[in-house]
Amino acid sequence: MTEAPARRRSGAGGGATIWSWWQGDSVPGFSKVTNAKAKHQLETLFVNKATAFSAREVYDWNIEDFFALKSICSSPQFVIGRCTWYLSMYPSGSDNSGKFISLYLHMKKSGTPLQNSGVLVELNLSIKDQVTGKHKKLTGRCQFSDKEKGEGWGWAKFISLERFKESCNGFLVKGKCCIEADLAIIVSSSMG
Repeated sequence: MTEAPARRRSGAGGGATIWSWWQGDSVPGFSKVTNAKAKHQLETLFVNKATAFSAREVYDWNIEDFFALKSICSSPQFVIGRCTWYLSMYPSGSDNSGKFISLYLHMKKSGTPLQNSGVLVELNLSIKDQVTGKHKKLTGRCQFSDKEKGEGWGWAKFISLERFKESCNGFLVKGKCCIEADLAIIVSSSMG
């Protein structure tokens, strides 16, 4: 299922952000990526085709006792494509409603500033069905930059808590759940 991920800001409710991207020749030798935000604000990223790199890896995060989680929790950090990442989960939803699980991907700040650089990522987040292999998976594209302050990209309503806890779905087995982040770095380049 493809669904646009929304940005989650630390300590604030995330407004919806809709992503669209396309390649064009408005700037010779560059691809254009546009982020259309609510209230008609636009952010544009121009990616130099000659210097873009890509990497794709999968990271698994096993939570041994889901019921012990009382608030937001974060995965151990992992490195993909020369960037350090981590996942965050809100076991009662980012709005604390107790109706959904929220999942987000974050890029850790590096010691070296990216200096107006951006990292465009294709993200597949899954909660694994440990019984039948029918995972709950959402996919989206998102942009990370050095300007972000604790923000992440993901889904506030990743899965309903009711569906997640139903034993027939296999997402939660003896308190254990498994989250998979399949991360493809499409490009890392300058923002315009």
